[in-house]
Amino acid sequence: MFKKIKKDRGNILLIFLIEFIISISLVLIAFFLDNYEIVHIYSIYVMLLYFILICFINIFLMSHFLNKAEKYLNRTDITIASIFGNEVAPVFEFGNIVILVYNEVEEIIWISQTTLLRKEDILGQKIYELIPKFDELSLMSNSKDVYVNLNGKTFQIEINIGMRVIYLKDTTSQVLQSEKMEMERPFIGHIVIDNYQDVYVSLQESSFVLHVSEVKELINNFAKKYNLFIRSYNNDSFLIIGEEENYLNIAKDKFSIMDEMREMAEKNDNPLTISIGIGKGNTTSILRTSELSYMALNMALSRGGDQVVINAFGKPLEYYGAKNEIKQTRSHVRGRVLAASLANLVKASKNVIITGHKNADFDAIGASLGIYAICKSLKANAYVLYEDDLIELYTKRAFKSTFTSSEISEMTISNQKALQIATEQTLLIIVDTHNKDMILLPKLVDICKDICVIDHHRKGDSFIDNPIFQYHEPQSSSASELVTELIFYQANKVNLSEDIANFLLAGMSLDTKFFKVGTSGKTFEMAMILKNYQASSEAVSDFFREEYEEKKLLSSIVNSATAIAVGIYMAKASEDDIITRTTLSKVADEILDIKGVQAVFVIGRTAKNQISISARSTPDFNVQLIMESLGGGGHFSKAATQIENTSVENAASALREKVKIYLRDGGRV
Repeated sequence: MFKKIKKDRGNILLIFLIEFIISISLVLIAFFLDNYEIVHIYSIYVMLLYFILICFINIFLMSHFLNKAEKYLNRTDITIASIFGNEVAPVFEFGNIVILVYNEVEEIIWISQTTLLRKEDILGQKIYELIPKFDELSLMSNSKDVYVNLNGKTFQIEINIGMRVIYLKDTTSQVLQSEKMEMERPFIGHIVIDNYQDVYVSLQESSFVLHVSEVKELINNFAKKYNLFIRSYNNDSFLIIGEEENYLNIAKDKFSIMDEMREMAEKNDNPLTISIGIGKGNTTSILRTSELSYMALNMALSRGGDQVVINAFGKPLEYYGAKNEIKQTRSHVRGRVLAASLANLVKASKNVIITGHKNADFDAIGASLGIYAICKSLKANAYVLYEDDLIELYTKRAFKSTFTSSEISEMTISNQKALQIATEQTLLIIVDTHNKDMILLPKLVDICKDICVIDHHRKGDSFIDNPIFQYHEPQSSSASELVTELIFYQANKVNLSEDIANFLLAGMSLDTKFFKVGTSGKTFEMAMILKNYQASSEAVSDFFREEYEEKKLLSSIVNSATAIAVGIYMAKASEDDIITRTTLSKVADEILDIKGVQAVFVIGRTAKNQISISARSTPDFNVQLIMESLGGGGHFSKAATQIENTSVENAASALREKVKIYLRDGGRV
């Protein structure tokens, strides 16, 4: 039908073109004959007569074309009306519903009477010109939430492919109202000065008041800038409330208050930092939003503070900030309280199973042995979970060379045996990780009712729910440091053997690069305590001594290092070599010692189906965020991840992309 109309339209255009050519020809003839006055006068008459004739012809053609098109449209209207019935037209108009019908060649041949769309803009169009994603929408036609935009309006669409009918319902006002409600949805946040009490104790009152005043002024200016409601409910705590539109503006600026806080700290030697937790999203009540904000704040604080955590309902946590290394804030009082609590739990349990993470290193094994020593001093039945193929090579070699077979048999238990003795009365103590999936035997978490977590890694999205005891300190250098503290504060002196003391010292040495990074006064204090138990630096050094082939491999990986950005390097082991995570970390430490290196990532295959990445950085680059984005974690300047079922090159490509995003977004992935 519309092909005939288009054909007629083309014929008329052709006639108009011929008329235009004749008109130009007559004008030219008149111009060339301008010297002959009589001819000139007659030519004017001829042209005038010609133009009058052209007007009558055009009026006739246009009238004929319009009548013909109207007959076509009326004929179609009658046919469609016979299907739907004329009486439904007012109902469709009242309900803001438009009906389109298309033919077998996907051309729209009819549109219901409506003021929402102009008929002349719709009729004759191909469906895919009007609705580009028609195929995708037709597959989703059973959904109630499929929308299209036509002529500046939003329509809910339903497609009946069999009848070749499209139903459109105008939802423009509802969508605008929904967007308005979304922008007005409230969020709740908490701002806390992280180290308020510690700075209060360490500074003179005048200096402390000055620093606090600067921070509070910064917080109030932040609230004023983004039109937030703010109230102080404690000396170091603030409540903020705003709308989604305010939050989007804050997020667009990437929580610039954190950068302003650091600039102020550098300029005025202000030791204070802040943490922010925000709860938001499509929650059922303001109370639920408040709970989300408290959870976000606790996560920010448990990760060491100096950062922002966004807890959006039904979505993964988002992190901003965390650009500074964590400061040590633990107190002796808390150490004593936690040591007593752990002792009480051990005494009340039927038996104790101690486990670290998979591919356990010196820190995981050292911390496990330290807890074992505490349990034995309390006369408890305790065992360290141990599997040969789940222990890192250097650690396994040192463990087997240090302890006799009978000692190992007495201290350790296999996964199979652990499942046999584990009950609800068993106390499960997890060290050097807080992730259920990373421990040697995740099933134990479901079996044991009472679970203790002792870890120093910054808390990620995955955390063991509701442990009965938790000593989670990202400020600490290592799990071995935390366990040494628990040993020191036990009410009854722990009989710690020299060999176990050596492993605890090895754990601290590994995670601090032999006390070069990530240390605090507490770290050296705990190392001195281990020295009192006859821990030997020479013995620890011997644990890490490399064989010739290992040294050769380490050197080859170091030589493979290439820059992926200014100051950021990546080294890769051969795809075919199976190497240890300790080797990867050694390579990373060695490259980081080179002048001009800000961060380094070392990639290698540590198992048949596993690629590991070890990351190290200076204090002004956060490798933890990058490793978390790849499924791992760790500390600000020392982190790692393991990726299953991939290749070294694919892992390298994924890493490059994450580093690119981190640099582009100013320290956020």
